[in-house]
Amino acid sequence: MQAVEAAGQKENTLTFFTSDNGGPIGNDKHGNLPLRDGKTSIWEGGFREPAIVHWPGQITAARQTKELASTMDIFVTMLTIAEAELPSVILDGIDLSPLLLTETGKGHDCIMFYHEAVAANASGELFAVRCGNYKVYWATHSSRHQPYPEGKQDPPLIFNLELDNSESKPLDSTSDEYKQVLANITAAKEAHLSTITPVPDQNGMGSELRYALCADPDSKSKYPQYMNCTISPDNWLPSDICHTPACLQANPTFRSHCENKTTIEA
Repeated sequence: MQAVEAAGQKENTLTFFTSDNGGPIGNDKHGNLPLRDGKTSIWEGGFREPAIVHWPGQITAARQTKELASTMDIFVTMLTIAEAELPSVILDGIDLSPLLLTETGKGHDCIMFYHEAVAANASGELFAVRCGNYKVYWATHSSRHQPYPEGKQDPPLIFNLELDNSESKPLDSTSDEYKQVLANITAAKEAHLSTITPVPDQNGMGSELRYALCADPDSKSKYPQYMNCTISPDNWLPSDICHTPACLQANPTFRSHCENKTTIEA
């Protein structure tokens, strides 16, 4: 920030300061309190993090909001403010500039909480959804012991995060409030899932290090059809993850662009 100011660009620079996940618990006795759990969990302590956005002369100083936003929104917001063209694909992020630059802008209606980002099993990996003040858990994943059973929740757990941000008092599953919230958020969940197109699971396909395109910074001279120092799906994970024919056949086009193909025995 000092360099930006020294360059005279402070009023011309939009800065986001945040994190990609909640803090790890480790040996920190305070952890993410009052939020439950921390990094790698589906609980609020794993996903919720503070965010500061700075743009002198454009964003009102010290203004706070409880609107729902995501780091996925930064991409769309930056492109929109720069008047750049957005890619013609479904984007999970939204333009936050109305929220940042006006007093009436809105964030997301709902935020999806995935355990694993596997499009082929999106409905099974979408563990929780938050809409407004309410968050529904169809399943949980924790980094340490919790007072709720791990895994599938039947009936789903529902918390009012405005009144209970520590997720300590689930709604009574027999109450009218619970039933109405579950119906509304289930509808939002199904609407979201309807936008997902399954794609091959790169993690499931594994990889072979011999096909790594980023073995050296001069890969462009060897593979001119790719950008320099790129990584193909064939090197997504270490080769010991999956190297059997059954796994490699998960995607018929796997390795189709690679040279010196080799048959791997089961």
